[in-house]
Amino acid sequence: MVFKHLELSKTFGINQNEDIVSKTITIDGKKQVFVNYDSNINDLRKIESTTNSGEVIYIRANRIDNSGSLHIYSYDTTSNSPDGQNIYLGGETSITLNNGEWASFIKVDNPVSVTGPGGPAAPHTYSTYQLLSRSHHP
Repeated sequence: MVFKHLELSKTFGINQNEDIVSKTITIDGKKQVFVNYDSNINDLRKIESTTNSGEVIYIRANRIDNSGSLHIYSYDTTSNSPDGQNIYLGGETSITLNNGEWASFIKVDNPVSVTGPGGPAAPHTYSTYQLLSRSHHP
């Protein structure tokens, strides 16, 4: 469909830019997110959202300076990450997205527990995000 006035073809609330804060992105109910990163803040270890289990989210690496890549780290079951990591990468410990590359994740309700000095603790997060696919440009 072609609009006579381009303003009428815009959509609102679908694409959002988010910054990484404390290795976390908070995306609320957004489905498509441009994750801003730079050469100093580029590690992602946790996703927080209000989407429902089974919903898919798409993140795009959005470099805001002239260097670096976005590094996404998987929850490490051997070290029982106490920082609340909740991303699973299908056996990989990390993936790297260059500027403009995408990754899709499905939200899964899956309790994750932490083993601390006093033994196993109660699950500290119920929402995990499983990597479904990613774009890669050689």
